[in-house]
Amino acid sequence: MKRLVSWILALSCLVLMAGQGFAATRFLSIGTGPVGGTYYPVGATMAKIWTDRVPDLKATAQSTGGTRNNIQLMGKGEAEVIFADGLYYDAYNGRGHYKDNPQTFLRALVPLYPEAVHILIAKGSKIRTLQDLKGKRVSVGAVGGSVSLTANQVFRAVGINPAKDITLFNLGHAESVQAFSNRQIDAAFTVGAIGIASVVEPTTLGLVDFLDVPDGVVQW
Repeated sequence: MKRLVSWILALSCLVLMAGQGFAATRFLSIGTGPVGGTYYPVGATMAKIWTDRVPDLKATAQSTGGTRNNIQLMGKGEAEVIFADGLYYDAYNGRGHYKDNPQTFLRALVPLYPEAVHILIAKGSKIRTLQDLKGKRVSVGAVGGSVSLTANQVFRAVGINPAKDITLFNLGHAESVQAFSNRQIDAAFTVGAIGIASVVEPTTLGLVDFLDVPDGVVQW
């Protein structure tokens, strides 16, 4: 739990391509994340650099739901490179969400940057503690990402049953910002690099505050 609510190491994963040459143009798809997050702009920049600098390689970044969606795409051969947070460890070892279904095709390529878990609350919502999220409307990330798994761990740590006690919204980064603006949600879990637009924008506009996570929950 500690690695989920404090820092998550973002990784990009690559299928081994030993023995495959690059004589002809090779097309490479990079699974990133929702527009408005960190994965997509970083992945788009990587795609441009690889295309410009690697002979006979054409790389493109595709917007996806996030880690879980990316692992699915790689498993189906629809992405050769993906971005993934710490969930990749469970996926490879067949644990947690991937119990008895190890994704052993994954290979770690490089650690990129630390990711923080931000819990944003609407200004004026009177939410002061994690327990106050009970009965509230909470965005837990886009479908296909791993933010919902992180959120569920936090909920369970404070005795909240997300299936019964929370009105869940599966919204991507940009959609969560818009939902705060329209007063459609009370809180949102956002995972991304420090300075991510989906956190900077709503805080700059005065739409949200941060919700602290007690040490006891971090250590859970």
